[in-house]
Amino acid sequence: MREELFSCGTDALFWKEQNCDRCEKSGFRPVSASENGKETQFDYICKIHREIDLAWVTDGKGGEEAAKACRSSVCPFIEPKKGDPDESD
Repeated sequence: MREELFSCGTDALFWKEQNCDRCEKSGFRPVSASENGKETQFDYICKIHREIDLAWVTDGKGGEEAAKACRSSVCPFIEPKKGDPDESD
């Protein structure tokens, strides 16, 4: 079942700044290259980041796991970036 992830875009932006922007898994990885080797396709490293971005450009809804993560102020899947001043020991 798909659930609304955030009440508005501002809430989504703030949550991503507090979580995705501070996470090692935020970003993309190459998954395939074209035959000529000049174009590479990328995919999200984190499935929650992907769900949020997809919801942002569609109906605002995501899967149950993403909805649960977004209801928490700190993403349960976060892997803090090394050197992040907010990283807890």
